[in-house]
Amino acid sequence: MILEEIQLTDAGPVNLRFADGGAFFREVRLPGAAVDDLPTEAQSQIAAHWTPARIAAFEAARMQAETDWQAELNAMRGPTTGVHVNAERERRISRGRAFSVSGYGDVPLTGRGRDQLLLMGLLVKAQTLVASGVTDPVMTVRDANNLKHILTPAQMVELLSAGMAWIEAVMAVSWAMKDGDAPFEAGIPEDVTSDQWWP
Repeated sequence: MILEEIQLTDAGPVNLRFADGGAFFREVRLPGAAVDDLPTEAQSQIAAHWTPARIAAFEAARMQAETDWQAELNAMRGPTTGVHVNAERERRISRGRAFSVSGYGDVPLTGRGRDQLLLMGLLVKAQTLVASGVTDPVMTVRDANNLKHILTPAQMVELLSAGMAWIEAVMAVSWAMKDGDAPFEAGIPEDVTSDQWWP
């Protein structure tokens, strides 16, 4: 892939645009993330942009967002409703989790909306390569910590299929809570944030 464009945002994240043949891909690098896979000129540009003050401000803003989310959830306390369930479901999917890949190890993924779109595209590409008989490690995915993993198409299919199955399982729990299905016949649990309820 060829890096075609770099957009430096005031908040800190860097938007990258790559060209790969006739296709184009966008990627976001968060302050402090690895950039050693980029051209030297791009590395220098990003390093100058990611000053210690900007990185600290970004981390503070991210922590504040988590605090604000928790405050919003607490403000809704009272009878636990589907609103609470939806908020916790989205928090868990966005945060993601680690998935084990055969012959490789664990890869943590996040499940935000844009992440799911990118991962679905990778899954389709991996399935095509598997069908074509490609077995070499030719596919790259960046994890929740912005670390790069190079996998075979079959490993990529395994990873992303597990991720999609987990999201579906989280969704199913939220629906069961709201519908009163087993094991929630007694209603939505008072503490929907407890790990005991979720996959």
